[in-house]
Amino acid sequence: MTVAFPSGTERQHPMRWPLWLVIAVAAAGASAGRAAQSPPSAKLYVAGNDQVLWLVVGQWNVQDEAFYHSFAVMEKTAAQVRPVTRIAPQKGSIERLAVVGRDLHVFFARDAHFSEDGAHYHYDQNGGTRDLSLPGPVMPAAVAGESWGDRPRLWAVVSAATAAAVRADREQAQKEATQPANPGQDARAPASAGAAIASKPASSPGSVPPEQCHLVQYDGVNWRPGFAAPAGCGPGDRIWLSAGENRFYLLWQARSTPPLVRYAWYEKDGWVIGPPVPLDEPPVDAFAGVINARLIFAAIGSARGDSRKLRVSAWAWQPGGAGGRVDGGGLWSRLPGLQLEAGKELTLPADAVSGSFADKLVLLRGGGRPPEYAFFSPLAGGPPDRPFTEVPLAGGGGISRSQRNLRDLVATMVVAALLLLVFWRRQESIATTIPLPAGVAVAGPGKRAAAALVDMVPAAVVAGAIWFDALRQFLAETQAAIAAGQGDQVETPQAVIWAWLCFVVIYITWCIVFEVLWLTTPGKRLLGCEVRLENFEKPNAVQIVIRNITKFVELMPYLQIWPFLLVVFFTRNHQRVGDLLAHTLVVEHHQVVSSGDFNDQS
Repeated sequence: MTVAFPSGTERQHPMRWPLWLVIAVAAAGASAGRAAQSPPSAKLYVAGNDQVLWLVVGQWNVQDEAFYHSFAVMEKTAAQVRPVTRIAPQKGSIERLAVVGRDLHVFFARDAHFSEDGAHYHYDQNGGTRDLSLPGPVMPAAVAGESWGDRPRLWAVVSAATAAAVRADREQAQKEATQPANPGQDARAPASAGAAIASKPASSPGSVPPEQCHLVQYDGVNWRPGFAAPAGCGPGDRIWLSAGENRFYLLWQARSTPPLVRYAWYEKDGWVIGPPVPLDEPPVDAFAGVINARLIFAAIGSARGDSRKLRVSAWAWQPGGAGGRVDGGGLWSRLPGLQLEAGKELTLPADAVSGSFADKLVLLRGGGRPPEYAFFSPLAGGPPDRPFTEVPLAGGGGISRSQRNLRDLVATMVVAALLLLVFWRRQESIATTIPLPAGVAVAGPGKRAAAALVDMVPAAVVAGAIWFDALRQFLAETQAAIAAGQGDQVETPQAVIWAWLCFVVIYITWCIVFEVLWLTTPGKRLLGCEVRLENFEKPNAVQIVIRNITKFVELMPYLQIWPFLLVVFFTRNHQRVGDLLAHTLVVEHHQVVSSGDFNDQS
């Protein structure tokens, strides 16, 4: 029945206004709730050496109540910082990070993503890999990386108990290891100056007081024992470690005597204690490292008592006395102040952090704006050599698991609706047997699957060779997570996604090229199959592309529409979705024996 309304009038549904009122009230309540719950500020991190600079920006995700970190990098020979697009936003609270060679090592805290402290990852510009955590596992008090030698190492400051566990693990591994091929040669000779220092006899953790720290090293495979920290440096202190060539620098701020920052360096003869850094007040953030062959300590603290505005105070270490030793103090020289521009003092927001890159001091700031970085010459002071520039990040920021699941569900529903439309339009092909010439039959699902596996081998070999390490590590992590009952917490690394996309592209291209040229692929030819139209004519290039391009959809795991691959079992002519769209079949040829031939053979 059709109901007509007078021109210029419209009839309102009686429930429309109450419904809109409920929606408006709910939206207002949600907005008020979000305003009342102010999320934490962004977290910023800087780590660099004379070769590479890493900038990390953590953005708060309200729904997951966690930080998602994006990465940017700059090589010494590059003109600017660029985003690392192959590293997906990493969920978790970062506590420690350091650059080793050109790679970034990160230690995550216990939070929604990890069930332990000190989860250890390392990242290069192609992705990330989980590394061996410290025994426990525990969070190191400080970390620093080498940038010299054929095999740079990561150094960590830990408690005496953790150092004892590292030594016990090392001794057990040595007992189980096979002897080297040449008994007179150590198969594990040190590969860097830092390793040579650590290889000399040092006091065992058992002889170190529990309140004293210890240094241990990571060679990329295992944690190894190091040496004891200077007396008075305890696990509860705030510690900064720097690994300069042939020397280690350690600064620590005892909780009992702030803002006093003590200083010592380690050479082949042991620790040498220097005078403390003459700070005025405890720093909010600080950096210790070697810039232009000088040890620099840059502290970010309150500017004239205003905790909302911070300023940078920097000191340089002046070696003195015979052999670089000191006999008293006064060898920390305060450096000229940093300026935003000529004559204008530099002030920073509370989330600002500092680091180094080549011969520059790097400052990274947020303060409610997009994160910005700048380069300064700490010895000269004054305005920046490179003014504050926005950090380029891969688009999108952090995306939570629930948001990703919702995105995947919507995409799956859209694709499923399109596929159902195809089935509805081609229902005659699904239910009707297509007549074929004598000696020709529709290829069954078994032969089609076997042919597809053969054609996938070249794509799998290429993708596997390029991303072998990432795939192997992902498989190991997945197996370990499943064994621990945490299989749903495994995140797919960006490198694995790229490997899968590479595999799919090569496989589809392979099929298109061979079918356009010869109506068959090596796999189909091996099993006696070829592609034809439903009227048994030869398909053209456009139809070949259509039947193969749908594999992009069918082979995308996150769409979760793999059940549509089973359509080949339920259509009468064993057609895929791509076959239904392109009006094609996969057929096989049988030898036809006439009755005359049969009588002759008799």
